[in-house]
Amino acid sequence: MLWWQAVRENDPRVLDYIDRCIGFRDYRDRSNLHVAVEAGHLRLVEAFLRVGVNVNDSFPETPLLYAARHDNCQIISVLLRSRARIPTAWNVMQFCPGARRLLLEHRCGRKWLRWTRRRRRERERQWTRIVWRRKNVSCDLSTLLDFFTVESI
Repeated sequence: MLWWQAVRENDPRVLDYIDRCIGFRDYRDRSNLHVAVEAGHLRLVEAFLRVGVNVNDSFPETPLLYAARHDNCQIISVLLRSRARIPTAWNVMQFCPGARRLLLEHRCGRKWLRWTRRRRRERERQWTRIVWRRKNVSCDLSTLLDFFTVESI
């Protein structure tokens, strides 16, 4: 039996030798994470991610795409928690409802976090400008140093 057949069949011996087969690929040049995701073995996927297999290995396709095609929501959530990227070129609406919901929630959540970080930085910049105007501090380095040394004493 080949190693990828053992992964596909969820053979318990795979967990014993998992650190030895990190870089192996099957006859279609897929990693062991790809094979475990396609077969739907959650324990093996978690074990491979713990060992350090690249979750964004995109050759021939990403493991996230395999999980989304098979509508395996548990594996999708594990991959997303492991920082799997959703390519912007994907049409998320083509997947089954469960996978579609998870991918859209993750994508919207990431956009929301990015927007809030930008907004917070902009508010901090505005507040700094207001304080500088009220204290009559210019952006000149010597003026700033004088201001901080006087204010701290």
